[in-house]
Amino acid sequence: MRIMQITKLLGTIGLLTVAMGSPASAIVMDFESLAFPGFSNQATQSISATPTTYSEGGFTLITTGANAGFGFARYGTDSDWFPGSTALLNNTVDRDTVLTKDGGGSFSIGAISLATTNVVSGSFDLLFTGTKSDNSTVDQTFSIDNTTYALETFLFSSAFTDIVSLRWTQGSPSHQFDNLVLDEAVSAVPCRLRPGFYYS
Repeated sequence: MRIMQITKLLGTIGLLTVAMGSPASAIVMDFESLAFPGFSNQATQSISATPTTYSEGGFTLITTGANAGFGFARYGTDSDWFPGSTALLNNTVDRDTVLTKDGGGSFSIGAISLATTNVVSGSFDLLFTGTKSDNSTVDQTFSIDNTTYALETFLFSSAFTDIVSLRWTQGSPSHQFDNLVLDEAVSAVPCRLRPGFYYS
């Protein structure tokens, strides 16, 4: 009886997977291999000896811009600034983060999780620009809650398919990012997901 119930449940999950797009085809950059304990204060730690480049799951992030920059960093799991899972931050204001697919080619991005690095009040906007193979661009802006270090998940519009790069700038206030969902069908309507299934 239990085997039949499990089989039925797996069949239902399979049907939902077909209806929603196969999660097996998606790549999620979650940076968990970079997790480390320590730093109960604000201090960040560089991700490596060459922190301006990071690769995971067939995709590469680089930092680029006019100044030298400090590359990518992250907070320790004991830090007051840790957002609940290991996230990256571009450790230089006004420096861009660029995402590309290893070996070139186009990709899609469905979602990203974002959090502030300095809780104060209000919110701030972050602009993402996708460049397509014909050099046309698509833009989308997300508003980040600046009152909590908790990550919020934002969904990209369906325009962010068939892009060859994604670019955004570290501003002030600054942000950290996590859980980039790549090469999966994207939502037609952008929204923000918070604990408690809050949508806006």
